[in-house]
Amino acid sequence: MKILGIETSCDETAAAVVEDGRRIVSNVVASQAAVHARYGGIVPEVASRHHLEALQSERLLEAPQARRKTGPGRPEMVYRLSPVADRSMPRNYGELCACLLREFQEQPTGRPLTRILTEVGEREGQAVQTRGEPGSRSRRSAVQEHLEQRGYFPRIEREDGHLKLTLANCPYLEAARATPALCLFDLGLLQSLFGRPVRMAGRIVQQAPVCTFYVEDGP
Repeated sequence: MKILGIETSCDETAAAVVEDGRRIVSNVVASQAAVHARYGGIVPEVASRHHLEALQSERLLEAPQARRKTGPGRPEMVYRLSPVADRSMPRNYGELCACLLREFQEQPTGRPLTRILTEVGEREGQAVQTRGEPGSRSRRSAVQEHLEQRGYFPRIEREDGHLKLTLANCPYLEAARATPALCLFDLGLLQSLFGRPVRMAGRIVQQAPVCTFYVEDGP
């Protein structure tokens, strides 16, 4: 069995592959030690700049754009993944297509595609064994864990008193760009997972850096 191990810090990134717990197949370290040695310690701004330069050298980032809303602690520039990076991100077309094919085979024709996509997503969410009551911390943790397993790269946080979910990756981005209605599958999925109404805001297919959803608070 081969195991991939990844370690990151603000100034270094390392990846190694170990086979059968003993043999090191590969071990690569990207270090900035020489850069920070002159300062006698790590300088976060210098470290982040080197990370950005490394990503740009591999054509994984698009040209930076000025942030529309600035404030204390918020970077002035916004970096988005390039098409080269998009192609290397996790995809989950198999599960999505299987769900849709089952639905089209089992249901009569004539139903709007938007309704079908939302309902399929809701049923997928209902099939997941999510722990905790809707609105509870354990429920949020369960939802985040499930979305991570599906390759969405989720982040759940509070913003102005509302529960905000951002998804940094779309597991079927190319298909969603061709048919934006596919985003309704995610909407239905999230409403079932959270057990609460969910409102869709920014979307990656509309050139937003992440997909954004707001979960309505219950009574």
